[in-house]
Amino acid sequence: MQCQARALARHGAHVTLIGYAGQGLAPAVRQEPRLTVRALAAPALAAPRRLPRPLYVGYSLLKLARLGLALALALWRAPRADLVLVQSPPALPTLAVALLLARLRRSRLVVDWHNLGTPLLARTLGAGSLLASLHGRLERGLGRAADAHLCVSLALRQALASSGIEASVLRDGPAPGFSPRSEQEGDGALRAVGVSSGSEPRPLVVVSPCGWTEEEDLELLCRALATFEAEGRDAATSLVVLLTGSGPLRAAFERRLSAARFTRLRVVTAWLEPDDYPAVLRACDVGLSLHRSISGLDLAMKVVDLRGSGLPVLALDHGCVREQLAPGAGAWLFRDADELAAALAALVHGGRDGDPLRRLRREAGAAPLRTFDDEWRDSARALLGS
Repeated sequence: MQCQARALARHGAHVTLIGYAGQGLAPAVRQEPRLTVRALAAPALAAPRRLPRPLYVGYSLLKLARLGLALALALWRAPRADLVLVQSPPALPTLAVALLLARLRRSRLVVDWHNLGTPLLARTLGAGSLLASLHGRLERGLGRAADAHLCVSLALRQALASSGIEASVLRDGPAPGFSPRSEQEGDGALRAVGVSSGSEPRPLVVVSPCGWTEEEDLELLCRALATFEAEGRDAATSLVVLLTGSGPLRAAFERRLSAARFTRLRVVTAWLEPDDYPAVLRACDVGLSLHRSISGLDLAMKVVDLRGSGLPVLALDHGCVREQLAPGAGAWLFRDADELAAALAALVHGGRDGDPLRRLRREAGAAPLRTFDDEWRDSARALLGS
């Protein structure tokens, strides 16, 4: 949504960006003079998985009511807008509140669909849950009441069309600040996060921007690293895996990691500030996407950051990832832990068919890459600007 807000502001709109406090703003967004940020208090974290089902439902309803009220107040206090652009999920309470305020203030409502929320809820409550079914009806009904729609993939557009919602596909692309590594850049960015000591030969550095949610297959990664360690032939560390970001599953992963005894590889977790994130990415050698979509309709959004940084990408072949990455274009797709371990070993040691890392780098450099601004101008400008 930050990229959307910046694009609107750059094309002459005065934009109010409403989001949770604590979510870092990209430098290009902070520097945009036509853009005002109104921060909502971040929702209090809890452990709903540990609650009995009735208490979990009650907790969730109270949380939705609190978030809905905070969002309604923020929208009401903001200057009247010609256009209200809302990202979904979460569909509730976001769509309901945005629709109500848009109608009261005679604004157009456009929904930017990044996924469907109902499959995510059904995974938690069960596919036959009455609440999940009700959520699905509300999500579809509120969506149909909007004035226009954008979505991130062809698969998601087809799913929305089956519910009577016609959406235009707006593909993601690298935001300003993401670029391939220059010859003048050294390993300073990696040393700052404890990844590189500057010694030679440097281990292969694989980076995975991670949201630390159930939609990233961290179990697959753990199994792949164990296989790489067991089958490796190095006396010293030959592979470093850097996982960035923060989220609910990070602490459990770090506890599991502390019990592992790796000698041929090292795993580093780090939170990167928005100003530092692009520099660290382009200093790495390979990107890694562990995204396993619950709905099968959304894309691994951090892949665009990796591609914008000039990195070849290892990606879990799941859902509609081939809309985003294709073998032969700087991508290596894997289906399970054994295939990921084999890919890592080939990149570290070379393969029977030559140097896979060099080939992937060459393909990544030759693959056409459109920025978010390019995609927005072609797919969203007319719809939003009208």
